Amino acid sequence: MRTLMSHTICLVLAIGGMAFGQVVHPIVSTTQTPDSADDPSIWIHPTDPSRSVIIGTDKSEGIYVWNMNGELLQHLPQGTSCNNVDMRYDLQLGGESVDIFAANLRDAGKLAVFKVNPDYTTGDVLTQLADRNSSNNIIQRNSYGLTLYRRPLDGSVYLFEKPEGSGGKVRQYRIEDDGSGNGVKVTAVRDLNYNGGQAEGFAADDELGFVYITEEGKGIHKYFADPGMSRDRILFFATGDGISGDREGLAIYACSNGAGYLLLSSQGNSTVKVYERQGDNQFLKSIQTTDQNGQSDLGTDGLDVTSFAAPPNFPNGLVVVHDDGGRRFHIYDWADFAQNDLTVCVNGDPTAVEGDGSELLPAGFELAQNYPNPFNPSTIISFGVPQNTEITLAIYNLLGQQVRMLFSGVVAAGTHQVVWDGTDASGARIGSGVYVYRLQSGAFVATRRLVMTK
Repeated sequence: MRTLMSHTICLVLAIGGMAFGQVVHPIVSTTQTPDSADDPSIWIHPTDPSRSVIIGTDKSEGIYVWNMNGELLQHLPQGTSCNNVDMRYDLQLGGESVDIFAANLRDAGKLAVFKVNPDYTTGDVLTQLADRNSSNNIIQRNSYGLTLYRRPLDGSVYLFEKPEGSGGKVRQYRIEDDGSGNGVKVTAVRDLNYNGGQAEGFAADDELGFVYITEEGKGIHKYFADPGMSRDRILFFATGDGISGDREGLAIYACSNGAGYLLLSSQGNSTVKVYERQGDNQFLKSIQTTDQNGQSDLGTDGLDVTSFAAPPNFPNGLVVVHDDGGRRFHIYDWADFAQNDLTVCVNGDPTAVEGDGSELLPAGFELAQNYPNPFNPSTIISFGVPQNTEITLAIYNLLGQQVRMLFSGVVAAGTHQVVWDGTDASGARIGSGVYVYRLQSGAFVATRRLVMTK
């Protein structure tokens, strides 16, 4: 399982002073699409990273798949317009764990869903599970921005999307097996309290539990991603920082323990803005991206990034950036983005480390002190389990009364994080004071105190 919360190796190459205005050139560029390339996503092969692929949309021509040399492997027409694409690993479908891609079919008001075939030997990397004619995949018509979120505690996969324009809701759905063994159903679960304008750049941080909605003309809105959490915005940032024109693509470069970066494309000056992944998402630097000929007027829209290696071209992870005029995508080495002032994290999973990866699992049950503590408005609770097991994690007041059940169910072996937004079971904000959080699995019980401030 390729998760960023466990089995992760983080190699810090250099961290220094901030740099601004650096220029980076692509290692590889994809072939052109016929009409209007738009949004990319990256899939890393589980056993042979050199066979990883880039998936991209062409708004009128459908879905395209390229290998890591930029060569076209597969084209899947959708028969309707499509916009953004995203992927997640390890959805339980038909009794097996599969990796999926999703794309919004704008005119049809449907979600296209594809299964990745890791054993592909020809160009057939993707198998379509839901299309414009399917019945269980209805989303908002004219859907524009899109991202997937995988809740690490139980592996549930969710979708966030919003229609084009200033109207419409930022809506969250659950994606799950439809019971047929080879299909999915999409069910709306809540709307975020979003009152902004047009938004296309969406990104979800599975590990930290946040979803980011990029309002093109103003900035980035930050929310809790878990459907059981508050629907209210918790932070607004990226309001300046040398951005020209629209704020478009958004992606997360994830290292272990919540470290890493957010990447935002500034369409008007074809730069990528880098923000801290943690805390208040502070601005760090600007990066000027070019095409294969050194031209910098890309009109960048969508982008994606991964810290997973895809040798031989991308041993440090990679960034994929949309080129509007070139109708293609450019692929850059993350180390060229990082230079001497950002971290390079080379991530491994059990198939990529010596042995079976079990030495990276917790030796026993662990419950860490929450951070920050004291806190307002939210805090992160980390815990570890040595094997797949059923747990409960709950908040209590000092009288022993349960305030909020944060999670109850089976979790995978490894280290996990849960964000608590300081609300009770009804969604109301709790009063300031001392509370207790309690982890239980069978006979194991551990408690710690936390402090909510006003």
